[in-house]
Amino acid sequence: MEARYLNVGDRIDYTPASAVAAGEVVVIGKVCFVANVPIAANELGSLAARGVFEIAKTDGLAIDLGDAVRWNNSTNKATKTSSDVYFGVCVESATAGASTVKVLLRSLQEAVAEQLGLADLSDVGSATATDGNLLIGDGDSFESGKAGAKSVGNSADGAAGIPILIRKVCTAAGSGDVTVLASSPVKLLITDAWMIARDTQAANVKLHSGTAGADDITEAKAKGTTDNAIVRFATIVAAKDEIAAGGAIKANFSAAGAADVFVLAVPIA
Repeated sequence: MEARYLNVGDRIDYTPASAVAAGEVVVIGKVCFVANVPIAANELGSLAARGVFEIAKTDGLAIDLGDAVRWNNSTNKATKTSSDVYFGVCVESATAGASTVKVLLRSLQEAVAEQLGLADLSDVGSATATDGNLLIGDGDSFESGKAGAKSVGNSADGAAGIPILIRKVCTAAGSGDVTVLASSPVKLLITDAWMIARDTQAANVKLHSGTAGADDITEAKAKGTTDNAIVRFATIVAAKDEIAAGGAIKANFSAAGAADVFVLAVPIA
């Protein structure tokens, strides 16, 4: 036999080391239970794991319908303090002057969910909202990290990775460079590139990573004289397709012109 049905799970067996009074809240680990009847010390009894209970409330605290209710095991009163043990959900609003509140005791399934962190993300650290930031789980919390870190994997070698799409609205007053990526957050491998013409002026455009001619990533490509035309760069130079962290990609225009430049890249180690 692998399993034998015992009950619906609305109560558990409990043998207290000291006597438990009827109506007493018993905290076991991170789970609240309630003794419906007295249990003598060292005698087998049972605790309720489900149900609606009217429990003592912290003086001066208003609790609204639907609020999460917690239990302070020192004051033996209901609170809304996140560090206290979660008891359940308020099913009838209680004013600040009320001495009790009606609460639906959470099920054991909900307790397991919170133990796994599914209902409480209080351990999520702050993450700076800058380009490339992610929340990365490290086993017991979430930390701020960058796309392309070793935890993401080396996409160029076939492991899982997060592609990065770069877009730059480029306007050149004449021949010269326009910076597409001011500073790459991580080392990147260029996998594709294209542009959308935003005027009817004739100009050739090529991408490079340092000096036009010496560090060209693509060939020179006519951006087209049709407004809103999409033009894809046909070549990507293997010797120049990697951009170091902190590096830049530049769009070199042969003449005045405007184009939205797009670069698709993957992070590499």
